[in-house]
Amino acid sequence: KIRECLAVGKPVVARAIPNLEGFGDVVELYGRSEDFVGAVDRALGDGRVEERRERVRGETWESRVETIMRALTEVMGKGC
Repeated sequence: KIRECLAVGKPVVARAIPNLEGFGDVVELYGRSEDFVGAVDRALGDGRVEERRERVRGETWESRVETIMRALTEVMGKGC
């Protein structure tokens, strides 16, 4: 759901876990429970709506299918 929230520019606050490290530029990550309120305050006040939208603009199902098709074409071209 993070990508969907970012696509509409909503602020996102999440626990810092390995799967989200790549989103640290647009998601307010926190490590300890005590840090949650501060993370929410930062996320609500950052004004980075367009930055969040832009971060996931190219992440569509169409682009994923294209990536898969290129990989399959490459593998099948090698005689598999």
